[in-house]
Amino acid sequence: MGGVALMIGGVSDEWLFNTMGVLAVLSFPPLMYWQLRDRRNIGVRRWKYRPERLAGHLNWDGSLRAASWRWGVVVASVFSVSALVAAGLALILTPPFPAIQFAGLFLVATLVAILIFYAAVIYPLADRDVLRLQAQLEAEHPRSSFIILKSAQVCSEIASADPESVLASWSDNSVRAVVTFDGDHIRVWDQLWGERKNVATISFSRVESIRPGVARVRWRFVRGIDLQLVSGAGAAKTGMVLPPVFFRRGFHPLSDPDLAALSSRLESVRRRGSTAR
Repeated sequence: MGGVALMIGGVSDEWLFNTMGVLAVLSFPPLMYWQLRDRRNIGVRRWKYRPERLAGHLNWDGSLRAASWRWGVVVASVFSVSALVAAGLALILTPPFPAIQFAGLFLVATLVAILIFYAAVIYPLADRDVLRLQAQLEAEHPRSSFIILKSAQVCSEIASADPESVLASWSDNSVRAVVTFDGDHIRVWDQLWGERKNVATISFSRVESIRPGVARVRWRFVRGIDLQLVSGAGAAKTGMVLPPVFFRRGFHPLSDPDLAALSSRLESVRRRGSTAR
């Protein structure tokens, strides 16, 4: 668009070429950044179960870390944002003519306003909505609900675990979901336009084992509960990792005692179901 505007304004071909090159450089870092950040769940797919190896996520005493950085994503994201900021500042401080400087200042101001809006409005509202959803479900399922972080990996594994999962019911904009469980099923709930949706239901009879696991969530590897499902002879292993979190001025991975208590409750329900069968 900038190049077209310059062409219509009668600017020389050299300025047009330079402008298009600057626009290409400025557009590449944010595009790469959003791809690597892995925040949104656009087009949830049924990807294969890909358990993360635990060896690289252990503390010195052998326990599993609550969270660890995904350094490849962090470094690439920092590089992308730094390149974008540096290019924008260069355009503002040494503009070819005043109109470009004004456009750069307007762009920077817009980006700052968007960041403030997300930090002060969007994220607090999203936190309130998921806490309200969890409170509603907790009233219906006492001591049998918890909030999980969503990512492309988490959503795809859950969708694969439930063959009847309606992928259109997943919300692309929310970053957390709520899980409930009873003697028969594990259910995953998401919100679409403020309306709760039961996006997946997995029978406890399909759960073969419950063990610690690690899920890829945006910039971090987050500790969770790995539910391995019953697979046929010779079939690839299937399962899903649910990374539970609690809220305290933001969402954080469960502490060791809380995670152990939640795992114990799930294991108890699974064993009761196995005994009944």
